[in-house]
Amino acid sequence: DHKQARDARRYSKAHARTDDWMAGLLNTTLDVVGMPCDDDTFGYLPERPQASQVPPRWAVSGADLGNELSRNEEHADQEQHQQVAAHQRARHVGEIAGFGAPSQEAMMGMVVGMVYGAASPLAGHPIDTIKTKLQADPAHRTGNSWSVIRHVLHQEGVVGLFRGVTPAVLGGTIYGGIVLSVYSGTYAACHGTALAEPIPGSGGLRGSVVVAAVCSGGARTLIETPLALIKVRRQTGSDWKLPRLPGVPGVTYWCNQLRELYRGTSPTLYRSCTMLGAFFALNDYCSRKLPELNSMAVLGPFVKGGVCASVGWVAAWPFEVVKNRVQADVSMSYHNKSVSVILQQIVRDEGARALFRGILPGLCKSFVSNGAAMIALHFTQRSLAPTHEPPPHVAAPSQ
Repeated sequence: DHKQARDARRYSKAHARTDDWMAGLLNTTLDVVGMPCDDDTFGYLPERPQASQVPPRWAVSGADLGNELSRNEEHADQEQHQQVAAHQRARHVGEIAGFGAPSQEAMMGMVVGMVYGAASPLAGHPIDTIKTKLQADPAHRTGNSWSVIRHVLHQEGVVGLFRGVTPAVLGGTIYGGIVLSVYSGTYAACHGTALAEPIPGSGGLRGSVVVAAVCSGGARTLIETPLALIKVRRQTGSDWKLPRLPGVPGVTYWCNQLRELYRGTSPTLYRSCTMLGAFFALNDYCSRKLPELNSMAVLGPFVKGGVCASVGWVAAWPFEVVKNRVQADVSMSYHNKSVSVILQQIVRDEGARALFRGILPGLCKSFVSNGAAMIALHFTQRSLAPTHEPPPHVAAPSQ
């Protein structure tokens, strides 16, 4: 009998404290009454709770305890998952994209890209006007940056340096958001695949960076080409609208106008993919090799954005020259000519230096505008997803 009592108390203690209290109360009652604890006695008393006869009330208490433990474990798992997700997002502040869900990264890229795209032309449009006139305006092809500045200020005033800024800001906001959204979503979608592995001999550059850069270059070309043509035509004093000829049906006119707006698509695509590929690759290298740049509030992102963009523009500058000449060409002298043929024609007629004409103001514009835009990007990322150190129990994602 005593063994049965001990077994019942042991079972109750493991599954419900109520059983211990009931067993203790039963033993105390037997001692007070003075009844012997033999088989006959227990024949007149209610049967003690056995392991196989636990009352439903006690069994529910044990189940409630198990459910509570399960809920606590689920809550802890959710907290750890949130900490890992926040840490992954924080690790990639300033790195353009992270390892979150592709839709989440695409939305984050859309927001920061719109900020980046709006800040860039506002900071560097006057220099861009000088660069475009040197490249595309026949009246300034033999001059230099200072002669263009003096001419514009004398003829048009300060407003002339900001001519065409409206489509530039509008286009920058639109294609900036789309470009970084496509890049971030593609980069995140490649995570966990073979493309996320470093390319052998590349110093750790991942294939996902290259693939995402090419996709974003295509998206930028689709959005930027018509807006860039309007900007170039306004900067060079030409009209971007085709003349409305009598007798031409409206559908035909608007189809021709749309085709005219997308003049220069090929050099724009080559330029965008080359420039963005170099920009994103260098940004990836800087984020992995020079993480202290991301920790600086102003100087770090300004230098990183300016250097990465400037190197990208140097690599893509010949295509930029071709694009501007094709889009500014109202005499149709470059009509139906491939990019390679135009490059050869420029080298043959003007020398190889013509392929880098206007690069000095272009690099100044690129450094200033992209440096300022990178500061805005860092600020936006930190506002949307504040950085923090990972907790000790959270494993940092591998680079």
